Amino acid sequence: MIQSSSDAFSMPEGTKGNPATTCSELMMTHPHLTDGHFYVDPNQGCPFDALSVFCNFTAGGLTCVSPVESQISGRWTSEKTRSNASIQWFSQLSNGFWFEYTGLTTVQLRFLRLRSHSASQNLTIACPTPAEDYNGTSKGSNATQRILHFMGDTKEELRLSNSAYATLSRQGCEVKVQVSVQSSTGVQGSDLELLPIRDLSPVICFCLRRNSKPACDTRMANSERVALRSRRVIPRMPGILDEDDSNASSNGDPRITSNGTLEVEHVINKKLQLKMKAEHLKAHLMKQLDSQVNEFMDSLIEESTCLDTPSVSSFSPPLCDKERSKLRQLRTPQDQGKQFVIRRSLLDELFEVNHIRTIYHMFIALLILFILSTLVVDFIDEGRLVLDFDLLVYAFGQLPLVVSTWLCMFLSVLVVPYGLFHLWAGHYQTSRHPALLSGLAGAAFLLYQGLGLGFLPSYVVMKNGFPPASRFIVILEQVRLIMKAHSFVRENVPRVLVSAQEKNTPVVIPQVTQYLYFLFAPTLIYRDSYPRNPVIRWGYVATKFLQVLGCLFYAYYVFVRLCIPQFRSINLQLFDLRVIVLCVFNSILPGVLVLFLAFFAFLHCWLNAFAEMLRFADRMFYKDWWNSTSYANYYRTWNVVVHDWLYNYIYRDFLWMSGNRFRMTAMLLVFTVSAVAHEYVLAICFGFFYPVLFCLFMCFGMLFNFILHDRRKGPIWNVIMWTSLFLGQGVLICLYSREWYAQRYCPLQEPSFLHLLKPRSWSCHQQIAPAEDSP
Repeated sequence: MIQSSSDAFSMPEGTKGNPATTCSELMMTHPHLTDGHFYVDPNQGCPFDALSVFCNFTAGGLTCVSPVESQISGRWTSEKTRSNASIQWFSQLSNGFWFEYTGLTTVQLRFLRLRSHSASQNLTIACPTPAEDYNGTSKGSNATQRILHFMGDTKEELRLSNSAYATLSRQGCEVKVQVSVQSSTGVQGSDLELLPIRDLSPVICFCLRRNSKPACDTRMANSERVALRSRRVIPRMPGILDEDDSNASSNGDPRITSNGTLEVEHVINKKLQLKMKAEHLKAHLMKQLDSQVNEFMDSLIEESTCLDTPSVSSFSPPLCDKERSKLRQLRTPQDQGKQFVIRRSLLDELFEVNHIRTIYHMFIALLILFILSTLVVDFIDEGRLVLDFDLLVYAFGQLPLVVSTWLCMFLSVLVVPYGLFHLWAGHYQTSRHPALLSGLAGAAFLLYQGLGLGFLPSYVVMKNGFPPASRFIVILEQVRLIMKAHSFVRENVPRVLVSAQEKNTPVVIPQVTQYLYFLFAPTLIYRDSYPRNPVIRWGYVATKFLQVLGCLFYAYYVFVRLCIPQFRSINLQLFDLRVIVLCVFNSILPGVLVLFLAFFAFLHCWLNAFAEMLRFADRMFYKDWWNSTSYANYYRTWNVVVHDWLYNYIYRDFLWMSGNRFRMTAMLLVFTVSAVAHEYVLAICFGFFYPVLFCLFMCFGMLFNFILHDRRKGPIWNVIMWTSLFLGQGVLICLYSREWYAQRYCPLQEPSFLHLLKPRSWSCHQQIAPAEDSP
């Protein structure tokens, strides 16, 4: 059931609901099909505008478009009766019209050209004159070639004397014309734009009588279709050059005259100068006031967290002054770590402003339009409402096994780290060999972290072939539990070491309930207790979970409408620079939407829902990262939960071990750990190794961190930050999607280790390219 759902999203069927992009793609995926009519959707959008074409698989996968009128007739005025011998087109006749083709809109035609390297159209033109009256001399043939005209789709005139386009053959009173164009000739940007034929002007009869009448009645039978051969490489389209306005004025500003007195003009200028000074002074004062208010609020929060009151001191371990001093030496010389205070999430505060809440309403309206468009299209195609979500069913498959795997991980984290710490802390002071005991306990903990919590869940995921979303659930929980177990041990071991040095000081061992609360709490920094809210707002919890569900369906529509139609046939094209550039820019919109949805669903809704159920009062899971003017500030504010863990246990601990030296090395270590963790998650969840995110982290992330540093202020730097962020999302969506479909289209039976490291999308077209030329 899961495998069939996956194939339905990757293999086009040529139907109205699941069209192919071209007949060539349909021949690739279904080589057993015979010639016939199928549906194609070249623009890969909603299948509502898919058009029915004739697929000629025998000729190599030609996409043939039929005309609306396969046979037309018209009566042209003879050339001798017209004074200037001007061209008389069929559309200019009383019963004439512009030639149309079945279902071929302007947008579909444009994308069909982009996916084709050649096109041809056959026409048959005949006069109703008896064959025995035909004068078949070469002179007549040359005259026909001279005065037979066609109008292309670009409204450019084509003459049969141009042998680069047309070939002509004659049988009696019939003239058969074949117009063929290529995309590489370079005429008018692309010769493919000349077809299909839109108008005709035969001018004279091809069957000439000795005593010809002054008019000619000509029939054109356009029974054969416009045929386009799909390309393996999208052609390079010429750029559109902007023309300068040659009539622009170059004499400076226009002169302004006035009839007022000199005093009035002086007063007006003075008022304008005063107004400009007032606006400048206002901006300066507001900026200074904002800076002072921020400094005051920051200092107030710091002072409130340092006050030795019962409500605040309960948030930190109950240690004496001497023990606190020893603990500072065991940790880092800077301070005692993160302080938890009561504060709301930033978006909850911003949504109280009507202007900000309107942006949220816009996203809801866009989701409603996504749902309505899907329901309407399904109702038109199927005659009923289709409410199945095959992609979600496939992505979240094997949920019972997922829940069982998570339950085993959670119980092991609850028992093993706490049991090892409890055993070590209870015997450390009385042991004769405390160093040996510490070494054995530390080795057992590291073995559990690497094997029990690191390797086994990944092995279960890969062995059972979990679908992508189910893999993300298990692997993200795996990483979260590893970080929580490390934090628990790292925060409590120094307290035991300090207690061991003071013989009269009892060993402080956290209770199981405290550790259990920490495992569910939306933070990665362990404390014995946290600030708590007095009540649980269950309505708020339900709202947040509904918003998570809405984001899930939002992401479903983004992938179905914007990603799957674009990438399911992307590997039929060569891996060249132009294809990658187009792919990246087309992936920016879905990439940005996925970024926003992931942030809102997880960092805001999911964490706030659990924080509310646990009455966890510190809701600063993120800061105003959207206002960042530097990547250094963006990294600190995007995900505060993970940033706190990296800062406390990677950056600060490394500085403490190195004696506050090698700060650049500590920063590089933080980037490396973050990049490796992110790439590990994507590699396991997607099922292939493609270190795109790792390279972006280590190369561009490090570079931008030094170029766009905290001293960069002003709106222009925020624009630069957003531009690079959008571009990075496009790169991720494009390259990972291409590799996903390449892994499916080009599987390896017995891959070697080097094949596993080499991206399949770089060579997948070499395996399927010969099928494009096969009959």
